[in-house]
Amino acid sequence: MREASNGRTVTDTDSYAFIVLPIISPTRGRPRRRHDILARIWSYTNISDKEIDCLQRKQMSGWRLFYRGQSDASRPIVTTLSRCIGGANAIETLWNCYLTYYSEFKEYASKFNFCEYKPNTENPDLFYLSIARHLGFPCHLIDWTARLETALHFASLNRPDYDGAIWVLGCREHLNDKPISQSPFDFDKPKLICKEYDFTPSNAGLINMPLGRLRRFRQNGFFSIIPKSFLLERFESLLDENYFIKKLVVSPASKTAINTEISPYVKSRLYGEDKNSFDEKSLLGLVDAISRKLKLNTNL
Repeated sequence: MREASNGRTVTDTDSYAFIVLPIISPTRGRPRRRHDILARIWSYTNISDKEIDCLQRKQMSGWRLFYRGQSDASRPIVTTLSRCIGGANAIETLWNCYLTYYSEFKEYASKFNFCEYKPNTENPDLFYLSIARHLGFPCHLIDWTARLETALHFASLNRPDYDGAIWVLGCREHLNDKPISQSPFDFDKPKLICKEYDFTPSNAGLINMPLGRLRRFRQNGFFSIIPKSFLLERFESLLDENYFIKKLVVSPASKTAINTEISPYVKSRLYGEDKNSFDEKSLLGLVDAISRKLKLNTNL
């Protein structure tokens, strides 16, 4: 954290941060380096020691690693909005409904004092969308985390009898060094990794952040912006020489172990101090209603 010129505290998301979990035990029998905490966390996936060494060498040479956990390994990386598309001819209809329902969310959310947590130069639509998407609002952003244990938690949340996946995205492109001022609805090309910045008023702590923003902060979150014309594209096809991506498998047995050994810690960090006030409950209810209407109005 650091003090901003307007008296607020600005918090940078640290993409190199790794939490040392209180209890982690390998779920498979192959040997691991005893003191390598990261390697022990990796043991919940099918990654090899050679691949771990390769990723660590890339980090040391300047690559940043981001992670995404999905409970079904057969599913590609797509936006939550893309999952509402019935076909290429439905994109325009879906997008128009999306804009309408986003405006409805923004109008309701703007009644609260959320904007005191918005960095001065950050685009308001990006700020509100960052709240909505972590409350379950279908949108054209894709979430990533700099914390591997958080991705493992999300990979094991559902579908216990299916393989889950950890997607590892490597980036050596310079990330935005200040809040994004451009509207997320105005991008013509995909922005593959964006860094978010947070302000907290001098008289308030992080716990008083809007719920969706707080959850994003706690999971050390980053995001991709996928414009309307790219919603049906495979995420891998959007990468250039400044990126690489790797898919790892989390078996059903590993999901069980993660739910016992990692998820309790991650959940306490992500959700343990949420106030879940009336305002937050009403926002959650609105997001749920909008999500159902969005799917219904696109004939899915």
